[in-house]
Amino acid sequence: MSCYNWERGTITIPTKEWAKFRTALIKAWNTDQLSKLDRAKKAHADLTAAIKGKRGKKRGEALAKAVEARFTRKRGGFMEDVDSDVRHLIVKGWGDNLTLKPLPKKKDFKILPTSKSCALHLDEATIILKNETHTVTWDVAENNRAVERAREEKIAKVLFRLLDKITWTRGSGGKIVGNDEYNRDADYDGGGANYVTAEYSQAKQKRDREARARSRYGGGFNGYGGYSRRW
Repeated sequence: MSCYNWERGTITIPTKEWAKFRTALIKAWNTDQLSKLDRAKKAHADLTAAIKGKRGKKRGEALAKAVEARFTRKRGGFMEDVDSDVRHLIVKGWGDNLTLKPLPKKKDFKILPTSKSCALHLDEATIILKNETHTVTWDVAENNRAVERAREEKIAKVLFRLLDKITWTRGSGGKIVGNDEYNRDADYDGGGANYVTAEYSQAKQKRDREARARSRYGGGFNGYGGYSRRW
């Protein structure tokens, strides 16, 4: 179902956690970039072999067939694109108007130093790391199911795993807020406002611990520092 949505927020990382957090995220980004380079080299070699010795129309047909085989797959009765980032790196055009680009080089990829501020541009989101403020910003521009697609991206998953591992301190943390087309259409009193999609804070972490404790003890937490007896 179609649903236009967005979300954004800036999270302050505890000072003691910042360097480890920033380095881990940028290392994951660099690893992904190098993996993309390796896939691009292999795909380029496969496409080059597919059109070797062919000229004119036959060359175009062979390239189109090889591109379809390498960059699409059948799913649920439909054909869907796969590894589109690599496709754009090595192939230009669509349909019958395809051209094989030159083999990409390492300099064509954004390999980043792990100690500096930076912006990581994903397909559906941008992640901004700032050393000066020890903050990470997550920004998903509005589009159809943009939030869902953004959070499925490999680096986004790393980001949220790292955030989930942090022990939040006073003054650190923050919220990610968003909205969607269905919520904005709400016509009741107070409806349609932006809502929190994720919260990171010392208080939230405490509430989560208490909720897990209540679950372990069968919901018997009495709210006054102890557990109710279950009869």
